[in-house]
Amino acid sequence: MINQRLLCVFTQSLSEHLNANIPLPEALFFLSQHARKPQLKQLADRLYASVNNGNLLSHAFSAFLPERHIAISFILIGEKTGRLNNMIQLLSQQLSARQSLTQQFKRCLYYPGFVLLISFGLLTFMFTYTIPQFKNLYQNFHHALPPVTQYLMDITQQWGFMANLFFLFMGILLTLYLQTPRQFIQRIYLKTPFLGSLISGFYLANACLLMGQLLEAKLTLVEVLTIVKESYHWEIFSTALSEIKASLLQGKALSVALRTPTPFPAFFIQAFCLAERNHSLPETCLSLSRHYTTTLREQAGMMVQFIGPVFLLLIGGVMGFILLALYLPIFSLGDVF
Repeated sequence: MINQRLLCVFTQSLSEHLNANIPLPEALFFLSQHARKPQLKQLADRLYASVNNGNLLSHAFSAFLPERHIAISFILIGEKTGRLNNMIQLLSQQLSARQSLTQQFKRCLYYPGFVLLISFGLLTFMFTYTIPQFKNLYQNFHHALPPVTQYLMDITQQWGFMANLFFLFMGILLTLYLQTPRQFIQRIYLKTPFLGSLISGFYLANACLLMGQLLEAKLTLVEVLTIVKESYHWEIFSTALSEIKASLLQGKALSVALRTPTPFPAFFIQAFCLAERNHSLPETCLSLSRHYTTTLREQAGMMVQFIGPVFLLLIGGVMGFILLALYLPIFSLGDVF
């Protein structure tokens, strides 16, 4: 199996060679000879050997990718329609856009995750090493500690138990997560503030771009929905697309198929209904993709700007409480002596 980043780089290079009217076997041979990364060279070598033996490119790719991967779907369409160059170029654009959105989405989660990890490590160090040192010091005072300090010392004594209880709780949550139906979990995700809008925007931006590209390539709406459904593995969206596809196969209009309860937002549904009426589905899909991409970037920026100060306030508050509790007895040393 190859990762998405390597596949994106490979399809970009292959698209450039095919657009220069270089035959597919020669383009693959050229990439195998001049690839800088060993993984890219190995991929080009094996694809060239398979294609040179008379196999289709889609068959050659099946050794590296799952059967229903978006790349194989694009290449199969290109081979069937005789527009392999165009489809590989569209595939390259789709993978590049998806990778860019994925990096933006992950970037939103990296910062809070990193801060939480550092905070937990710092608190663990303080409760297991620093605070016990102060506790031993204060035991020699033979004087009652302030309530705040005494409360902190009590927490220190129970820190190991609390940490074990936390990990046990996380283990129970993980077990419940693995055993709970995916659609139920995904509905919770979509209803979560900030995270739900990010997930929905990420999916819709990618799906609309893919739909727009495929519709511009003159595929039918049913074929497009099939590829989109197989390309993204969110069951709640895939189920909705399957129901819409089934309605279209029954001869119903898209506007009628969208009337059934779906996880898609009202703006998305209204835009598709208007596009069907005006015969502008490809343009509308690409426009929606740009809209959701821009919205996702804005939401990601707002989320980072919001989470940063909130986390700093929380961490500052906790550290301030710990420092106050630790040094408060020192201020009353005069009363002791």
